[in-house]
Amino acid sequence: MNSPIFILQWLPFAFLFFSNPVISTNSTAYNNIPRLSPIFRGTFLEEDPETVSAASLSDDFQTFYYDQTLDHFNYRLESYTTFQQRYVVNPKYWGGANSSEPIFAYLGAEAPLENDLTSVGFLTDNAPQFKALVLYIEHRYYGKSIPFGSREEALRNASTRVLAAWFRLKYPHVALGALASSAPILYFDDITPQDGYYSIVTKNFLEASQTCYQTIKKSWSKIDQVAAQPNGLSILSQQFNTCKPLSKSSQLKDFLQSMYATAAQYNINPPKHLRVTTICGGIDGAPNPETDILGKIFAGVVAYLGEKPCYVNGPRNISETTEGWRWQGSADEMNRGYFADISELKQHGGKITAANKIIIPAMAAMKFPDLQVNYADGKKLKLPISSNGDMVDAERASIPKASLLCLSFRANSQAMIDSWAGPFVDAYSNSKDAQLYEVSFIDSWFLCLNPIKQLLLWTTKKPNYGGQDALQKQMVYSFGDHYYFRKELKILNLLTGYIFLLDKFGRIRWQGSGLATQEELSSLLSCTSLLLEEN
Repeated sequence: MNSPIFILQWLPFAFLFFSNPVISTNSTAYNNIPRLSPIFRGTFLEEDPETVSAASLSDDFQTFYYDQTLDHFNYRLESYTTFQQRYVVNPKYWGGANSSEPIFAYLGAEAPLENDLTSVGFLTDNAPQFKALVLYIEHRYYGKSIPFGSREEALRNASTRVLAAWFRLKYPHVALGALASSAPILYFDDITPQDGYYSIVTKNFLEASQTCYQTIKKSWSKIDQVAAQPNGLSILSQQFNTCKPLSKSSQLKDFLQSMYATAAQYNINPPKHLRVTTICGGIDGAPNPETDILGKIFAGVVAYLGEKPCYVNGPRNISETTEGWRWQGSADEMNRGYFADISELKQHGGKITAANKIIIPAMAAMKFPDLQVNYADGKKLKLPISSNGDMVDAERASIPKASLLCLSFRANSQAMIDSWAGPFVDAYSNSKDAQLYEVSFIDSWFLCLNPIKQLLLWTTKKPNYGGQDALQKQMVYSFGDHYYFRKELKILNLLTGYIFLLDKFGRIRWQGSGLATQEELSSLLSCTSLLLEEN
């Protein structure tokens, strides 16, 4: 079958906001963002989409299950286990397998597939004109598909590691086109603000009412002011008629942020009483003109949610879908990404932590985690080189008293590495007890494949093993997933360079990051000299 595929996905821009965390690495802030389904599924507080019965489907929708691979990202035996991933096909308008008519593929939202089948009209509206086969694929976290894995796993189930528009860019041989209905394809550094999601939420309220906007803006500091009083939390609990006494002011703030974000995100789709104008109408229309700021905010809460026995922290109807979204957001999307790294790089210039000023005592030093690397000629070496280590290439490697390991995860950190490596080589070029390894990490799954990996190594500059500096500077490469390696070393930012000075037992005796300063270089060279003097 040669039918071209059009990939469609509901992708609100908030999705990328935490796929690559642009605003904050604060998990609480992320959990305030409502789920990203294309349709409004009840209020963000009490109702849950699982309580809403999906409309009965016509016979045009046919349900199937695919034997999906459990884990695409490693080669352990258990990874090849399969599970049943649900998908639904509507062949009503299709021109047939022998035609060149397209396939419209919809990547499911963070919910069971049923509601999307009856609510997302773009596919069925356009399928007759294109004589397209319509395909809906359920997200593996939700519905009847077994929840497992990470965001990357879920996306690769659809032969991709990216969403909608980027699927098209990465796999042009699979997808002829892609429609990402509200995707943040321009959400890159210096193009949009780092607080982009809440900037849009704020803009929605500002456009609805200037006075409403000002009241909400002032309310945050007012909440903090009241909470700081001796009985402040009790006062706030009474003023907002909470279901349980507040234990901290952030509970109230989180509630309000969620309410504002939900109203803004679903501002068009829900009933008229669940929109931004509803909240602002309550805030601006407080019955008593003398009502204070927090009283007006509470009036907005009541206007949006209606008259209820209590608010803020009441019982919730939590389903597997809701918990799945919360876990996926917190545990997966909250992982640091490019934008967080860029922000940190601009703020600190790559200086994640200050370099050690003195040598770390041997008894307090941790061992550098094992790392297998490749030379450009394909030969392998296991770092660190130590007197009790496992040397894969022992005939070449001697055991140095001092080893400087310079780690680079992205090409932009090379200048940082050079700022350390150059002075180190200059200082110890005549010492065979000191070695320097510049380690480049390559985590792209494509570049890790043979023969791509071999071709990449072949194109790199070959080290000169016979030269005077043979033991001092080795250019090596490490391929694959380095998550656990980075976790041991507490490495988060991938855009900066990391420097570790090891002793002959492979223990970390000094470390630094970013561009070297003169003071830090002096510290490094001093600590190296101390190691060279050790027996």
